[in-house]
Order: sequence, then C-alpha cells, then structure tokens
Amino acid sequence: AARAANCATISVSPGSPAIPSWNPINPAQQEATFSVTVTRVTNPSSKSVRLIFVDANSNATTTRIGTSSGPRYQIINTDSGMTISFASGTQITGQTVPATSFGNGSNPSVSINMKVRILANSSPSEDFIGGTNYSETLNYSAECFKNNGTSNGIDNASGSNLTLNLTIPKLASIVTATPATINFGNFTTTTQQAQVTVKSTSTLNISATTSNGGKLVRNGAIAPYPTNSTIPYGMKFNNVTLTPGIPLTNQTRAGVLGNSYPLQLTLTDGIPSGKLAGTYNDTITLTITPGI
Repeated sequence: AARAANCATISVSPGSPAIPSWNPINPAQQEATFSVTVTRVTNPSSKSVRLIFVDANSNATTTRIGTSSGPRYQIINTDSGMTISFASGTQITGQTVPATSFGNGSNPSVSINMKVRILANSSPSEDFIGGTNYSETLNYSAECFKNNGTSNGIDNASGSNLTLNLTIPKLASIVTATPATINFGNFTTTTQQAQVTVKSTSTLNISATTSNGGKLVRNGAIAPYPTNSTIPYGMKFNNVTLTPGIPLTNQTRAGVLGNSYPLQLTLTDGIPSGKLAGTYNDTITLTITPGI
C-alpha cells in the first residue's frame, strides 16, 4: 500500500536519467541531470522543504546502484552543490542539507535542479563484468518547515520515481606501453616470448597478422624469399595456438584490474641451419577486442 505523505510528494523528470557510458577501465566520473518537483501536501503553513534521496538496498555508507557490488553513485542538489544521497535507513532529521522555499503565495510546488554522479572506478578500483545491468529505484525523505523554522511534517523512505540504470560496457584494452621485441639472439633456443598486459570487462577475441606471413625473413632478402633466407615460427597466446588470420574467440576475461598474458613464439623447424647469415625479423600485429 502507498504511504500517505505528511509533508510533500515529489516527481522526477526524467525518471531514469540518461547516464553516459561509464568506463570502469579508464576511470572517470559520469553525470546526468534531472529535475525534481516537490509538491507540499495541503497544509499551507509549510513554507520550505528539505529533501534527500535514500538508497533502497544498502545500509552501507557508500551508496551503490542495485547491489553492494554495483557502481558507486551520488545524488547532488546542483542549486546548493550538496550531496543529498544517503544510505538506507537514514533519517532526514539531523541532516544539514538546506531547505528550499515553496515560493510566495499559495504556490504548492518548487522545482529543484539535480544530477546523478557515477563515481570514477578508482580508490579503490573494482572489477566489473561487461553486460551486467545495475538498476535501483530510490526512496526519498522530506521535511517541511513553517515560516518560524519549526518542523511541519516528515516523510521518511517514501517511494520515488527516480530510477538509476547502468549497464557495464564490454571493453578490452591492451595496456602494454610500447611495442615489444621478441629476440631469439643467436638462435640458441627455439622459444621466446613477450608479456602482453590486457584489461577487460568481457572475454577476449584475439587475432594476429604478420608482415611476412609467420616467417622471420633475412634483411635484404628479395621476394619471393628463398628457404635459406626464412625461418618459420608458430605463435601461442596465453598457451593457446594462435594462427594468423584465424582469430581466437571468447578467451579468458582479463578483468578490470588487468592480467599479463604470454605471446610465445616457437621456431617450427628447430634451431635454424643452412640459413644465410644476417638479421631475421617479422612484425606481428596483435588485435584484441571484447568478446561476448
């Protein structure tokens, strides 16, 4: 059953503010604006009102969308600059948020400019899975005041039409700072590798192309390259065979905090013999995109 208002009712527009894409890998806060119309109940002696929003799910000090593991948020009264979102169970009495006047005469309503802020995923950085949706409809509490400043009715944890919705985007990011060199030196070993650091909210799709078709080619050799000027090799990414032109799909999720994976090269014909002296090289382009 709906709870009868003692002080005021509110209407939020838009009821579900359009929050821009929030990136938990490259953390930055995101904001969306909305307005709240506060309408006092029929008591004309109420001249001003204080308003807060109360989290519907958690008693934790940090308010989060949907669950205790959802993104952190704040509701801010942009007219005053104060944060007016609080944990579940918070009573409006004793809060220091300012009161807003209902205006002169018999005007029963006042409009307040608001914004929802999704905090940057930092301090601490937390893991989020791409495609996960977090949603929560907040409650509100209001306290009305007479001209002399005395309380004139309180509504605690009343239902509002303010709903926060956020879906974690599917992202993948290679964070290795510079191109890596895999050096076989004087070919005393058949295997070498480089570490590739990746962050992702989803599984990974990995594909590779090479300048010389998966062969080390002697500098100065002229195409078509003779066998005495080429050294073939195979690749593995995180211990899974990676063939140029054939992508790996939905590999293990790296996580928002990141993981380092080995890109391993193995000389398919063993230690080279019968090759012309010189420096051999190839360039590998590794492409990593988010999976499902």
